[in-house]
Amino acid sequence: MIDRDRLLALLARERAAFVATHPRSAGAYAAAGNLFGQVPMTWMNKTAGGFPVYAAGARGARVTDVDGHSYVDFSLGDTAAMAGHSPAPVVAAVTDRLAAGGGLATMLPSEDAAWVGAELARRFGVPRWSFTLTATDANRWAIRLLRAVTGRPRVLVNSYCYHGSVDESLILAVVGERVVLVRHLPAVVALAQAHGEPQSQVGLRGQLLRCAAAQQGVREGHVVAGRHVE
Repeated sequence: MIDRDRLLALLARERAAFVATHPRSAGAYAAAGNLFGQVPMTWMNKTAGGFPVYAAGARGARVTDVDGHSYVDFSLGDTAAMAGHSPAPVVAAVTDRLAAGGGLATMLPSEDAAWVGAELARRFGVPRWSFTLTATDANRWAIRLLRAVTGRPRVLVNSYCYHGSVDESLILAVVGERVVLVRHLPAVVALAQAHGEPQSQVGLRGQLLRCAAAQQGVREGHVVAGRHVE
């Protein structure tokens, strides 16, 4: 049996220690009143310490915060820095693009882009490539393309998985239901897990087909609303 009172006491102790060892991050967060949620992107508020660690710099696989703490970075910008933070070849290429070539926001294609597409095709065996600026944009673009190609409007979403800030993914299925249609996003079918136990793929397929076949006028008891998590 988990002692919840002890758990809360330990959490309070650790949060106090975090504040004590990260005063500059705490001050930077308190001073960021002109940012919505006090952070550049609201998901940065998802931190156990009460405020995020503020970065001072990064090299290779390490990030240093404004309080002088160094961290091994296992995220690497969710692969945006998969080659490490500021490796010399990347710094040289970006510097050349800005200084010699000029322009990062021309909104025009370049020969470099075509070369990258050809190299990606060579390495991974996929013949056609399209570029986006973020993982969220990639998911949104993929959904748009697949809806256009298949003519199917609905999207299958696994609850409690991160899919960026795509509107169709910002839902949670109501506890106790496994497959639900989401009222405020009728094109979304959400897969939930009852009591934390995943279902078999066969069971999910059957429920999904029954749910997707239902129309908006389905009886109230058969449609459970989802809710936004952000």
